[in-house]
Amino acid sequence: MMRLTFPFVDGTRAATLAALLNTSPLTRQGSGITSLFREAVAQQAASFSNLAYEVVESSSNAKGDQGAPLTALIIHGLFGSGRNWRTPARKLAERADALAHGTDARSWQMVLVDLRNHGKSNELSDLTPPHDIQSAGQDLVRLFEAGTLPWPQTVIGHSLGGKVALEYAKVTAQAENEGAPKQVWVLDSVPGAVPSDDAKGDVERVLDELHSLPEVIPSRKWLVERMKDRGFSPGLSEWMGSNLKRLPGRGDESELVFNPAGAQEMYDSYRDATYIPFLRDLPEGMNVDIVQAAKSDRWTPEILSELEAIVKESKGKRKGDGKLRMHVLPNAGHWVHMDNPKGLVDLLAPSLRELAQIGPGG
Repeated sequence: MMRLTFPFVDGTRAATLAALLNTSPLTRQGSGITSLFREAVAQQAASFSNLAYEVVESSSNAKGDQGAPLTALIIHGLFGSGRNWRTPARKLAERADALAHGTDARSWQMVLVDLRNHGKSNELSDLTPPHDIQSAGQDLVRLFEAGTLPWPQTVIGHSLGGKVALEYAKVTAQAENEGAPKQVWVLDSVPGAVPSDDAKGDVERVLDELHSLPEVIPSRKWLVERMKDRGFSPGLSEWMGSNLKRLPGRGDESELVFNPAGAQEMYDSYRDATYIPFLRDLPEGMNVDIVQAAKSDRWTPEILSELEAIVKESKGKRKGDGKLRMHVLPNAGHWVHMDNPKGLVDLLAPSLRELAQIGPGG
């Protein structure tokens, strides 16, 4: 496969080339060469940020007359990475484009980020403690402040990434700059504090299992079979197997692409953090949609009652005020993008279509 590289010497040149690329006729044609070019730009530009990321677009993107695509930021959950969301992200962009067919709505690009201690960001040495939700949110602010990427209009966060999304939304809204998103989707992530006696679900079981693993994993097959033998579902076991990278020159021997100790710290912070006050008084023009997976073990009657009360209050707000909405995704456990990817895309896509018609300044 053809591979393109660019000898950028600083982030400014990367940002300039990315801006040219977004408005070039070749980009608007959505050609295969352009896709390679965009991927290479993203890879090179990412090396100048504090987080690793990649950019995914609809494979049918040919809507260039409406200008550069709008940006959606997708934040993975604990143990994950941006690459886990490649397929759902592309399908979401394609679905949003299909809904907007025949209109003057702009298309979307999806920024898939690797949080600190996860994926390729785990290899970056400047992401120092504390490893908590607040630091993860600031990482994202710095990523977009660098100017290589446009600020996102939509932020989508799953699990731990849902609270990181809320932290990012809160911080950017307080700064009163263009970085505040208009839409935040929180996917099966409890926005309040999680009591310790309620915290023994699938996520905790995986954390316990990780602490018992050897530093060097014999092979992906070995890990998948081990997870299944310990009662984890085949889908979750395969997904954990995808979070490995092979050690050079050592055959099938691999290591995890995330830092278990750092991930544990982030999860502890996730359990302690609460965004209920933020949801009660959302900034003007910012909507938050929380998705509860129907089969999830995350939700208590107390937190659902509290959220339903806020939703009820939101219905009485004026047009333009920030509102909270709740949804239930059927046929899905906590890992929503694996259990019911089509249902998830169908739920999210209409909001992207609506924003694409309004535009970033609307």
